[in-house]
Amino acid sequence: MSLSRQPLIRPEFLPLSIARAIWKGKLIVVLIWVAISAGSYVVVSRLPSEYWAEAVVLVDSQKIPHDYVSSTVRTDVQDRLASIRRQVLSMERLKKLVVELDLYPARQGEVPDGVADQIGSQITVTPDRGYSGGLTAFRIGFTGPDPRTVANVANRVAAFFVEENLKDREVQAEGTAEFIDVQLEESKKRLDDLETKVTHYKMQHSAELPQQENALLGRMSRLQAEMQANSDGMNRARQSRIVLENSLDVAEANLAAVAKAWEAAKRAAAETPKPAATPRREAVVPPQVQGNPEIEKLQAQLDDLRLRYSDAHPDVRRVRSRLEKLVTLEAGRPEVALEPVPQPAKNNEVERPVPARPAPAREPAELLQARDRVQTVKAQMDALQREMDARAKDEQRMRQELSSAQARVDRLPVREQEMSELLRDYDIAKGSYQGLLGKKLSADMATDLERRQKSERFTIIDPARIPKAPSKPKRPMLFAIGCGMGLLLGCSAAFGNELRRNVLLGHWEFPPNTVVLGSLPRIVVETNSRAAPAPSMKGQEV
Repeated sequence: MSLSRQPLIRPEFLPLSIARAIWKGKLIVVLIWVAISAGSYVVVSRLPSEYWAEAVVLVDSQKIPHDYVSSTVRTDVQDRLASIRRQVLSMERLKKLVVELDLYPARQGEVPDGVADQIGSQITVTPDRGYSGGLTAFRIGFTGPDPRTVANVANRVAAFFVEENLKDREVQAEGTAEFIDVQLEESKKRLDDLETKVTHYKMQHSAELPQQENALLGRMSRLQAEMQANSDGMNRARQSRIVLENSLDVAEANLAAVAKAWEAAKRAAAETPKPAATPRREAVVPPQVQGNPEIEKLQAQLDDLRLRYSDAHPDVRRVRSRLEKLVTLEAGRPEVALEPVPQPAKNNEVERPVPARPAPAREPAELLQARDRVQTVKAQMDALQREMDARAKDEQRMRQELSSAQARVDRLPVREQEMSELLRDYDIAKGSYQGLLGKKLSADMATDLERRQKSERFTIIDPARIPKAPSKPKRPMLFAIGCGMGLLLGCSAAFGNELRRNVLLGHWEFPPNTVVLGSLPRIVVETNSRAAPAPSMKGQEV
């Protein structure tokens, strides 16, 4: 005897059994379905309507190329958006928004924190990203019971974002410019101090600076050349002095000889008796022309010539003629005031010699010339001595200057090291100042860029509009869900009722090897209070 195979699913959970059970309890299904559907309709109809409004804000890029003007605001737009969102959705800002748009009937302008939190929870910020993943725009939405109010709140919050972005960027740019101004002022002060030190050092060591090395070497070369030339001049002066000393000795010897001869002549003239004077007239100068130096000079020259020559000598005649002409011109008369020149003897007559006359008191020309020569040589020697003294002083001065220049050249390495330290700090400060000055100009341009709103900014391209229909609740969908749940509950109730009775619903619930001999209709016995129930036959299998 083989055992029958047990089915995998219990007979009462077969699809035909479930369908049979639901059909048998169709009245229950309909009642429950209708009741739940009606209840869901009432509930959905009484749900409060909520409206949704949304504003789109575009992240507009900088209008001026970055190669020309670079913005000092380097914060990422996503980070800046998150920062602005925290500022806009802060408690104080939400309370001001509630009071401004009259979203809550506050008493004396006081808004509870719960109301502000509720308003903040109803505001949503949704970023929109481009193809490259960067933030190109963002949406600001608000949910509320009044359509006009939600549109106003969304637009006002979007305006907050735009204003805060402009304010935040301008504050950052101005803060950067202000910081650079402070650093630039400190750098300028430090640069001025170092420049003052460098200037003071240069003034203190004006002739010992490294850049003056060539000038110092050139000055030393010129001083050496001047010293050599001065030494040569001193040697020539010494030689000239030797020559002048010899000339002075000769001139003094000549003067002594002439003076000795003159003294001898004077003694001889004093010892010789005076001869008889020949009857002739001396040259007499008229009184009206006396005192003329040129006439007196010619008269003295004429007297000197008469001491050595006779009146017929050509030199005497020439000087006498010049004296007569000058006297005539000075006196203004044609007559001659001097005696005529005696004519030479004729017919081979022998001229009578002029007897010798005593020597006059005037010194002879040779003596005067000898004295002049001595004085001239002495004057030349004095001038030469002065020249030699001047050259000696110049040599001493040049030696001092050369020593001073050599000392300065020797100190050049020390000055160069000190100057290098000063100039290194000065160059660093100057480079820092120039860099900060360039950054200041860039920061000022960036600040002006932010003030003129030519940089990256938020622009409302699609303001929120008043919604025509509520966004929540979705009444058709909720009503459909309620109907579906009512139908599901009705079917479940009908099936549970049949499952509780535990009766066979059809031959498909028998084991597979069970032989069905026949089927009987369902017999329903109707009973009343007086008689026994009479059986009734219904066509239903059992």
